[in-house]
Amino acid sequence: MKKLVAIALIAAMATVANAGLAMVASGVDKDLVAPGLQVDAGDAVTISLTTAANFNGYGIDAIFDGGAGGAASDVWSGGAGLTYTLPGYQENSPTCLVSYVAAYASTNALPADVLVFSFSYTVAATALPGTITLSALPAGSNFYSNVDAAWYTAEAPYCNLLGVTNSIDSASFQVIPEPMTLGLLGLGGLFLRRRLA
Repeated sequence: MKKLVAIALIAAMATVANAGLAMVASGVDKDLVAPGLQVDAGDAVTISLTTAANFNGYGIDAIFDGGAGGAASDVWSGGAGLTYTLPGYQENSPTCLVSYVAAYASTNALPADVLVFSFSYTVAATALPGTITLSALPAGSNFYSNVDAAWYTAEAPYCNLLGVTNSIDSASFQVIPEPMTLGLLGLGGLFLRRRLA
């Protein structure tokens, strides 16, 4: 199976439990609710990856949403001072949204709060109430890439801070269906109740 090229470029890493970079969901200001983001079915949010202090690099084999049926678009890679070994590809497969994202700081480590990667995520129009979590596919998971129509095994997601490898946190948000969807759900419940009676 294909392994992430960036691993050879960012040397000597041991996975540790500390959180490093975090995927952040934003873009639906009217629905910002603590502790996260609330969206309606069909809404689009921006998912971004921003550096922590003294950022050296990161790598993600695949990003997915746990089969929630959403779609990715507008994949962007381009933090100043980074060399992208794998710039990121939009996917349209059931196992991942974005694949092959990796970069490293070619000169000095980057400071905190530099946007290095982002994409848009559109919640499925049929989404039910609940939480959608976008995260890197767990290490060892198989995913199908539409880039070259092949299956791969995901590596552990990481970011490299001063020679220490840290995990990349996921982004989660709540989905609140539109009134029409809620109405249909209610009608379905009444119909089921009448059949059971």
